[in-house]
Amino acid sequence: MSQQPQRIVITREDIERLIEERNSLAALLDVVRQNLALVTQSINELRNAKDMLTLLSKGAAQDTYAGVGGGVFIKLRQPRARRFW
Repeated sequence: MSQQPQRIVITREDIERLIEERNSLAALLDVVRQNLALVTQSINELRNAKDMLTLLSKGAAQDTYAGVGGGVFIKLRQPRARRFW
């Protein structure tokens, strides 16, 4: 006995439901991409702040404004020499 192929019936309602699901998923993907961009931006900002703090601790950055993250900048000045006599 040979089996006859099964027929798949897709209704207009099925197509409309699939289109709505696709649109919802596309909107969700856009939100995920936006969140990924924000996370990447935050990571880069934190790296820059870490690098600037490293330079500060070594005394390599002087007489400038330095970004320390979150849009915050601090003014750096060359430290005055201390006399201990």
